[in-house]
Amino acid sequence: MAFPYTCAGALDQIKYNTSSAFSKADSAGDFATAAWAHHDLHQDHDAIYDLIRACSDLASAIKYISFAYAPFYPYGALHFYLDPSREDSCIVPPELTWKSIIEAWAKDNFEGRFHTIAFIDRMRQLIWDEPFNVIWAARPEQ
Repeated sequence: MAFPYTCAGALDQIKYNTSSAFSKADSAGDFATAAWAHHDLHQDHDAIYDLIRACSDLASAIKYISFAYAPFYPYGALHFYLDPSREDSCIVPPELTWKSIIEAWAKDNFEGRFHTIAFIDRMRQLIWDEPFNVIWAARPEQ
């Protein structure tokens, strides 16, 4: 298993590890069921063996979920994929601009407009008595 040097590779590894974790958890459940059956038949050694296998499979499932397998140990593909502090992080937030805000409003049929206008009105209220000395809003000189 090679380290995923691309976002797609990391995501594929996350999907694989999650699937493997579910398989191991299912197997642990099967061994736990078998342990009960052996216990009911007074086959204690077989029941203990089944419990040991169940615990082993649960430990493996946790390792798969936490991506503690090489070459990901100790951080794993999930961290490679999601860590925003990495220069090559797969998750890059979009740039927030006035244009992206109004495009999002238009796309969502102006969802949230009441909250936005209320927030802007509250900001207006807070600056109402402030001195008006903003250069860009001042009257142009002739």
